[in-house]
Order: sequence, then C-alpha cells, then structure tokens
Amino acid sequence: MKPLESDSCVYSVPGTGGVLKLVAIYVDDTFVLSKDIEWIKGVKSELANTFKVRNLGPIRYGLGIQFKQNEKKRDNLNVSTFVRVESSKAFWDAELQASHYSTGSQLEAD
Repeated sequence: MKPLESDSCVYSVPGTGGVLKLVAIYVDDTFVLSKDIEWIKGVKSELANTFKVRNLGPIRYGLGIQFKQNEKKRDNLNVSTFVRVESSKAFWDAELQASHYSTGSQLEAD
C-alpha cells in the first residue's frame, strides 16, 4: 500500500487489475474499501494481528457521510451533511487576508 498524494491518510493498492482497494485512516477509525471481499478480510485480519481492533460491521455513518446499502448490495452515499458541515467550518475558520492585486489583475506564469 502507498499513501495517495492528495491525502496521506488514504492508502491505495496499485496494480490491482482495475479493482479499487483503499484503506482510509482518520483519528481512531479505519475504513477498508473494495469490491474484493477476500482482500478486505485479509487486511482486517492483518490489522487485528497488529492492533487491538473492534469490528463494528458494515459502515452506516462516518466522517459526516451516511452510507446506505440497497437491496442489490450497492452502497449509496449521502454527503450533504458532510458538505454542509465542512463548508460552514471553512467559512468560520477562514482568515481574511489583504490582496496585493487589484480586481481584474491577471497573473501569468514565468
């Protein structure tokens, strides 16, 4: 596994024949994601041999995202709560900075 360049808390398994395999770690939660059930079982087993873990079963809610599985065993994500919370947090945590450019300035690369 190697961390994604965009997020060092999400690990991918390269060269898996087009099957997405991810492990995401956030504080004390670990998400093992793939259509390859045997791979998921193997990762969970390795983690259990190394760390004290609790299997909480299929994910229902995590990181502000609601997960639902329909009758065809397909997962549906509801991210509206996550987006709303993250948007408001970003707004309130934002620090306004003075701009050194006038409105309508165009920047060009060297």
